Amino acid sequence: MPSRATAGDAVVRWRGPGGIARHVGIGVLLTAAAALTEIVLTVSLMPFAGRTGGRYAVDLGRTVVLYAGIGALYGTASALAFTLIAGSRRGSLSPSMVGRGYAVAVGLWGYLAAVAVRTVHGEMFLGRGAGSPGLWFHASAVVLATTVAYIVAQRHASVVAMTERKQRSLAAAAAGVTVVASIGLFALRETLDLDSFVAREIAAIPANAAQTTDEPAAANLLLLTVDTLRADRIGTYGYDHAITPAIDHLASEGILFERAIAQSSWTRPSFGTLFTSRYPSDHQAMWRVSHNAPGDRRSPYNRPLRAALPTLAEMLDAGGYLTVAVNTNVQTSKTFGFDHGFDHFIDVSRPLSLLTNSVACLLPWVGLSKLCGRFSSVSADYPYITGNRVLTIFAALADRLERAPRPFFLWLHFMDPHVPYRAHDGSNAKLGYEDIERLLAGENGARRAAEEVGRMYDAAIAFVDGCVGRVLARVDGSASLGATAVLFTSDHGEEILERWRAAPSRPAGLEYYYRGYGHGHTMYNELLRVPMILRLPGRPYSGMRLAFPVGHIDVAPTLLALARVTSDNPRYQPEGIDLAPHLGAGGGEQRVMRSEATIYGPEVKALTVGQRKIISRAADDRRERCDLAEDAAERKDVEDAASFAPLDRLLEGWLASVPPEPDEKLPGESGPPSLEDEQLRRQLEALGYVQ
Repeated sequence: MPSRATAGDAVVRWRGPGGIARHVGIGVLLTAAAALTEIVLTVSLMPFAGRTGGRYAVDLGRTVVLYAGIGALYGTASALAFTLIAGSRRGSLSPSMVGRGYAVAVGLWGYLAAVAVRTVHGEMFLGRGAGSPGLWFHASAVVLATTVAYIVAQRHASVVAMTERKQRSLAAAAAGVTVVASIGLFALRETLDLDSFVAREIAAIPANAAQTTDEPAAANLLLLTVDTLRADRIGTYGYDHAITPAIDHLASEGILFERAIAQSSWTRPSFGTLFTSRYPSDHQAMWRVSHNAPGDRRSPYNRPLRAALPTLAEMLDAGGYLTVAVNTNVQTSKTFGFDHGFDHFIDVSRPLSLLTNSVACLLPWVGLSKLCGRFSSVSADYPYITGNRVLTIFAALADRLERAPRPFFLWLHFMDPHVPYRAHDGSNAKLGYEDIERLLAGENGARRAAEEVGRMYDAAIAFVDGCVGRVLARVDGSASLGATAVLFTSDHGEEILERWRAAPSRPAGLEYYYRGYGHGHTMYNELLRVPMILRLPGRPYSGMRLAFPVGHIDVAPTLLALARVTSDNPRYQPEGIDLAPHLGAGGGEQRVMRSEATIYGPEVKALTVGQRKIISRAADDRRERCDLAEDAAERKDVEDAASFAPLDRLLEGWLASVPPEPDEKLPGESGPPSLEDEQLRRQLEALGYVQ
């Protein structure tokens, strides 16, 4: 019969069956088992992740070292803690030794907790990649440390008294628990990790196949868009600061449209028009937010893209194109139907959406809303991923598209000029709407706010211009991608305090109309004039500048014509035109361009014909008439209203033809909101759409 352990067994030892070294070794072995399990699973994904074998060798080697090293720390802390607890209970250790031992144990666990906190907040410990211990690793290590601690606790009686066979069985059981836990946590990691999510999406794109048709290959199409980029902030459009060399170079190789006008002053309706060639009141991808008082937000409706309308991606897909998107804006996410027609829609606009497929996160009564939101910060920058992350995705995607079996249509969207603006100078400085309001409240607030917004906005544009340059360099440097038509544009511009009025002087219903920053509230040209540049394969028409009025309404017909795709779909009734026949034309001055669908307050519409423009405001039933030839800044209301009579008649006919605004409530508005809605609202608040 085995003898019971005595009090002397509680003395802290470094060697022997119950020594610290043995338990540290157990911790190392168990964490190494977890590391090896993860390595096997990671290697199985190697063909999909866009990394080279050499890069993986480094990452995986670092994984082994980090798992073993941190596992040793967990093992040491656990062994010390449990041995000291046992020793202090039996009175075999002096109080000073117990105190010093506890200090060491608490210090080790505190260090590991600090590392875990940093990881949760997105600062990856010792770099990024497969060798970076993230939240999934620390959860795994806690499981392993608990296993080690259990073994240590049993040393005083049970483990010592066990037969060798039982000890082996216990060790095998602990190893089994470790392996199962590491597999489960790896699966959780793959669900949460943005890079892994993107790798899976890219892996699904067909490759390694040759085109089978004998006909000349149709041009690849690249729709390159930058959010919130006004035309007059670009060098080739007249800006006197040299912050856009890549975009300027693109213009020198293609056709620049000098008078490109957005069909709305914010994202969702603008892109709805771009993809359907229909006006916002028709495609209905709109949102109306009314602020009657601070904190009183009402949403009469909040609608996705109308599903019945065929999209550019859908028609290209039907015409034999491989259609791929990398979307970074929540307003153009799957939530609002913008994935329609894409074979592969890599939606990285909502870091929260990587978790919302989890049943635990979808059920409000579980109470995990805050925890799920916290997890999301590990997965992506918030509230949008920055251009350098988009470039990483594009690099892996380009490798795949080079081997695509058919011509492709790729939409790539950058968010960086959108609020919150980032300095991109290594300082991590940001400027959001709350910061702008604080500047406005200070001394010389309007001047200081305009200067700071302008400075940060320019910094964001300069950064995204570098991203655009790297995308184009990758395309131009590839024989497979070289035959690619590139269309570059933005969804809308940005106001930089041009219209700001102090709150007390703003008329009722126009509180947001004169707020002076952001977008979606007016129809002035700082929001409607956007860049549009078309570069064709072979670079014909290089350096051409056209004054012919164009808009997002023309993008879909133009790209379909370039792709030689025709549609007999009766639902495809474009309101835009193919721009190719107008290349070289200097006329078109009398083309009617319409813009509508503001987001804040009552509706505002604009109608532009040549150099004349009317802005119609529903809030006060007023019309502003602008002569752009004389007043490009739209500061003066033309006194001679009679000279605008033809435009007034056009406007009245348009207003009469527009269907009533929908009265659909925002999901969750009339009752307890679901977790999905709450997550969406939080991200929209971070982007400045809800205040």
